[in-house]
Amino acid sequence: MKIPWPLLSTTSVVDVLDGGEEFYYRYWGVGLTNLFGLDRTGVRMSEHPIIASHQVRNKQLDAVIEGRCPKLFLATIERPDFGTVAHKINLRLPIMDNPD
Repeated sequence: MKIPWPLLSTTSVVDVLDGGEEFYYRYWGVGLTNLFGLDRTGVRMSEHPIIASHQVRNKQLDAVIEGRCPKLFLATIERPDFGTVAHKINLRLPIMDNPD
């Protein structure tokens, strides 16, 4: 799958590990780094410092895995030092080696 250039900076690619028990950020766009203040490339989702964020992402990814189809989610990004930073839409797309 080729991701359009304008979307790359706010794209993350996540690998499913252990049947969905864990997720791994294969790619984390620079726009996400600027928004969250850290680069998550090469990091397991369980290592995310904000547990609530980890739980929200897990629920979103679980829904995509279960439905085997794209899902759209509305998210509010908050940082303790700034409060609400952004409202954004998360489009989660399943990219599967073996769709069965």
